[in-house]
Amino acid sequence: MKHILLTILTFSVIGLSAQITIQGSDYFPQIGDTLRTATDAAPVGINITAPGGNQTWNFSSLQAGFSLERIVQDVADGDAAADYPNANQLFEQVEGGEGYYQSDESSYRIIGFAGSDPLGQGLEISAPFTPPYVERWAPLNFFDQNFNQSALTVAVAADDIPGNIFDDLPISPDSIRVRVATDRTDLVDAWGTLTIPGGTYDVLREKRTEFREVRLDARIGPLAWTDITDIALEFLPIDELGVDTMVTYTFWSNSAKEAIAVINSDPTGTQVETVTFKSDDIISSVQAPAASKPQL
Repeated sequence: MKHILLTILTFSVIGLSAQITIQGSDYFPQIGDTLRTATDAAPVGINITAPGGNQTWNFSSLQAGFSLERIVQDVADGDAAADYPNANQLFEQVEGGEGYYQSDESSYRIIGFAGSDPLGQGLEISAPFTPPYVERWAPLNFFDQNFNQSALTVAVAADDIPGNIFDDLPISPDSIRVRVATDRTDLVDAWGTLTIPGGTYDVLREKRTEFREVRLDARIGPLAWTDITDIALEFLPIDELGVDTMVTYTFWSNSAKEAIAVINSDPTGTQVETVTFKSDDIISSVQAPAASKPQL
């Protein structure tokens, strides 16, 4: 009986020790880092498993439809550096533009963005996130839950917007204001080992559920700002307006600065749409992937 109890206890301790803890110094990007990722827009054989520990995920079937290389730079290298004196990093954004970041031991957060406007109308903007949008937390452990709310507001004169898109509105605004509000819940719901093309990693899986709302305001002369989102949805070809739900599953490791994989799912969180993963076809400056461990 003592032998059985000892065996159970031993395996329980081994199982617990297999859970990794990820510190900020393990996976927060730093100036000089180059992060390389690839995206499979039509992944095959990738499933979203139920929450839980000691899992094995095999994503070796992923194909690199297109790749991306982003560099973390000194803030002084940015065109809008003067707008964000409290930033300590400049990080290229996935869809272009400059992200100005604050990084410390507990979080990696974007405080400002400079680049194309949120509605994709070709307008160059510089806008702060209030409060900052947290992209990474530390330390990160199994069962951790974090919350983040953020907002970004951009106001411009209608005459400064390229093209004549707002001519179709039943009103003639002097100024346009875009408001983007996000409400996100992060839950580390699983841990195990993940295999991607090029390596196997010990990982924590973080499920992120984000509600994003984009509203449009108009101003005519001295009148106050008026929400015209419903009118714009009827008359303007702007798909970004309204409320959107985004669910992702991000696999983080303590041996890489890139996310090992990010599953972009449908709003229900059950269907895989695309997968972005760490690109190992180019030598990275971060540590080598962990050796695959036996499952207990």
